[in-house]
Formats: sequence, C-alpha cells, structure tokens
Amino acid sequence: MYQITSSIGNFFKKTNMKGNKRMHIYSYFRKMFFRFFSFQFLFIFFSNCLIYAQSEEVGKEKHLIFHDIKTNNKGEILPWYANDPGVSYNHVINLAWEYWKNIPGHWIRGKTDKTIYPTWRRELPFPPKYLIFRTLEDKGVGGDQFAQMLSSWNLYYDYSGKEEVLNNMVFQADWYLKYGLSKPSDAWPNIPYPCNLTEAPVYEGDLILGEGVTQPDKAGSFGAELIMLYKKTENPLYLEAAIKIANTLAEHTKPGGYDNSPLPFKVNAVTGEIKTTYTSNWTGTLLLFENLIALQKGNLLLYKQSHTQISEWLKKFPIENNRWGPFFEDIPMWSDTESMKAQWHGIF
Repeated sequence: MYQITSSIGNFFKKTNMKGNKRMHIYSYFRKMFFRFFSFQFLFIFFSNCLIYAQSEEVGKEKHLIFHDIKTNNKGEILPWYANDPGVSYNHVINLAWEYWKNIPGHWIRGKTDKTIYPTWRRELPFPPKYLIFRTLEDKGVGGDQFAQMLSSWNLYYDYSGKEEVLNNMVFQADWYLKYGLSKPSDAWPNIPYPCNLTEAPVYEGDLILGEGVTQPDKAGSFGAELIMLYKKTENPLYLEAAIKIANTLAEHTKPGGYDNSPLPFKVNAVTGEIKTTYTSNWTGTLLLFENLIALQKGNLLLYKQSHTQISEWLKKFPIENNRWGPFFEDIPMWSDTESMKAQWHGIF
C-alpha cells in the first residue's frame, strides 16, 4: 500500500502543477485511497468474523438465524433453549415481555412538543416508543395495537401472575382513553382514533387519510378488550368506555351488502363522512356486543340487533365469496386480508 501511494506522489511531482495545488490534489487522492482500502479491510474482517461465528452446519440447512437447529434421535426438531418444551416456552415468552418493558423512551424535539406540551408532556416527559412508533423508527402506531397489546398481556398476565404486566395494561389503556378518543359531540362519538399523526402519544386520525378519520373495526376490538380489563381490575371506567364505544357502533350498524360492510372500514368521526366502505374485521365488535349482553349492561336490544346484522352479513357475503377486504392501517389500496378468515372459524 505504501509503494502505491508513493507512486501516486511521484506522478504529481512530475506534472507542471503549482506546489499548493499539486499537494492539495495529492492529499485528496491519498486520503480517498486509504479510506477505500480501510473499508475493504473492515468488510473482509467482519465478513470473516460472521462466517466463523456461524455453526459448522451453515450451508446444510441446520442453522436458523441465531441458533443451531437441534433434533432428537428421530430427527424431530427440539427447542433451541432447552430440550424441555415447557422450559423453552417459559424462557421465550419472558423474553418478549422483558423486551417490551425495556423499550426506551422518546424525546420529542422541535415545534411538536411546544404545541402540545401543556396537555400531556408534564405527565410523561419521555413516552415509551411503543406509544408513538409501529417500529422503533416509523411514527404512527399500528391501528389495532392497543387492543392487541391488551389481548396479549392479558394472556401473559394469567400465565405469569406478574403485577407489572397488569400495571402496563392499565397504563396504556388509561393513556389511550385520555388521548385517543373522538369528542362526545362528534358524528361518531367516544371511539378511539387508530393512530398518532406526529411524534407524540396523542391519537387523532388515520395513518393514510389523516386527521379526524377513524376505523370502527379497531374501536370494536379495543372495546372488547376494555371489558376484559374491567373484569380484571373491577374499574367501572373501563366498562363505561366500552359501553360508549358499543353504543356508537351499534347506532351506525346497517344490514350491509356486496360492497358495503355493516359498518365502514374508515370514516371521518367528526363529520360522519364515510371514506372506505368495506372490511370484514368484526370479530372484536361481535365480542364487544356479546360481553355487554352477558353482563346485562348498556343498550341490550340495540346490541342484539347489531350483532345479528353483522353476523348475517358475514355468513352471506365474506364466507360465501371469500372477499375479506382490508385490515391494515398502512396499506392505501384495496387488499384482501386472508387472516380474518381464521377469526370467523372460531365464531361460526
């Protein structure tokens, strides 16, 4: 390498360039040369480290991401952590919780925090990233994230008995209820917005269609989980919020048709303008109605009527024509989400 750079220097000395200009160009090429070969060295070095860090089974399809695939004498796959499936299950599911509770907080900078500072910042100076991002970098939580979180941690709490899990469920539900609902005076009142539109844990619209737009199917799922949390904590605030969500959904339920589900997929909660007419993701909404009917709470006749309309529509249309419609919050065009089919198998 030294001989090559010296040859470059001799080349510039033989030219008729003035000294300063010649030295400037020479220094530039010398610097770029060393950067290039340094990068090549690091690339080769770390590539070799990765190669030799892998199992000897690499290339034989016996290594999966971070772990060797272990098998018994019959060739059946064993858990990577321990041969005992129970021990391995306990370890992995605890890893998921440890990851979640240690997700770092997020510091909001710029105009955003100045605008909304008085309303929430004093309560939560460094909000956990899971209140803001659907990944650790993309702002805007998942449309069904709070409902899915409550569902998952409910199961994990029953499994582990850890009070910190229940405390996290209560914290997130309380925050969402405080900073995520449409106004009581809106056309679709008291239902949650699916997404935050800034790097702040305040939920006010749809990731694609923007401010004021909500997704009724996600509201139904969240309402169903609020009833679960009410049963866990006996806090009447969760039951009251679930009843308000159920009332709004039931009051807007219609028979539906080929191009229109009984409730729309996306609607402007403030004005009532329907943005997207179709989805089949109504499992959570059906469970919300069923749980309130079982508890004998709310407008029971309206819940039964809405439950019947949604159930009959599902049987007549999606189950017959396999047209399941959209679900995800970040897909702007029509999509058929086949995973919703599995939900109905557990109901009908």
